Amino acid sequence: MQPFIESQRARAKDYLQSIGNKIGIKLQDLYDIASGEVVLSWLPFENDKRRPFAICVVADIRELNQKADAVMETIDQDRSGGGWARQDVTHRGQTVRIYTTQPKPGQFKVEQIAFTAGDQRLIAADRDSVVTDLLDAIAGHPKGQAINTLHEFKTVLKRSGKAIRQPIQNGGGTIAAEWFAKPFQMGRILREAFEVDRGDQFDIIKLLENQGFNVIKAAGGIFVIAGKKYDFLHKGLVYAPGEFEKAARMMQFENKPYEDIPTWVHNKTASFNRVNLKIENAFWASETLINEAFGDEIFKDIIEGIRDDEDGPQIDIAKNVLPNLDDQIILITDNTLPTDVNSERMLVAIRVRDAKAIRLAIRKACLL
Repeated sequence: MQPFIESQRARAKDYLQSIGNKIGIKLQDLYDIASGEVVLSWLPFENDKRRPFAICVVADIRELNQKADAVMETIDQDRSGGGWARQDVTHRGQTVRIYTTQPKPGQFKVEQIAFTAGDQRLIAADRDSVVTDLLDAIAGHPKGQAINTLHEFKTVLKRSGKAIRQPIQNGGGTIAAEWFAKPFQMGRILREAFEVDRGDQFDIIKLLENQGFNVIKAAGGIFVIAGKKYDFLHKGLVYAPGEFEKAARMMQFENKPYEDIPTWVHNKTASFNRVNLKIENAFWASETLINEAFGDEIFKDIIEGIRDDEDGPQIDIAKNVLPNLDDQIILITDNTLPTDVNSERMLVAIRVRDAKAIRLAIRKACLL
């Protein structure tokens, strides 16, 4: 597995390094200067059409201030040598370095990086107002509500902490990280960050909002590592108060008692996931989603065509397929050998109530 592990580590490092490029500080430099916690945040600026988000890093640098100063000087040399213009401003008694570069012909975004380092922390962002706003908040004059006062944040992290308390008591381990996100805001940020352009195709985020998935207000969790009974453990929560409407009714998960892993799952399996979902209800709930995505009332026509079309498989999904599927889905991954970045495989298994009926439906579909 070593080649696969190394390839995944390299992929994760490349991703984190791409974030570092946005704020001007390398991942290794951040690792070297952080003596305590590191906070990484994506912040929405929905009224700014050109730059609708910002990235910010706050790192505890106590006892490593000299290393932090050396990193900032290296950044200064790199940026100055690359044609970036530097401006120093004083805010709340701290010097904030602001580096800017003019956009290339045809670009609209002005690239910017801002830093400040005090006795306790280093703050880096790709927008100077984020740095100055944080200094205001540290001084006791925040411009907005602190995240730890939000009901969603307190609910998600409190419940995640409660869920992970017993595993820590029983198996030890160290809390390595905690995370929190508002899914739809984060989706828009990631779309801009990775410059996803779907052209004339539909807006997936808007589609999901229209279909009731915005009932999901937040998600988050806590990671623990190096326990006696586990190497890595995560407990999290998806916070979705309110009624599920339209296609969001697809998310009809069931809480069931823990079951042993089936004996047919091989011990060389890389990952095993089990989901308890009301499959039949979820299928019919997808109707409005599919109709809106294609801009036409096509769902029922498709189902009837599969059943009645003489040139089709003539499978009655409503009577012969869905009622014969159980409510358990198993997802398994493993890797072919020799292992490389393309060796991962996935198997999806759905438990059935009537194997004969499902076998007949599959045979009809395969003979088409």
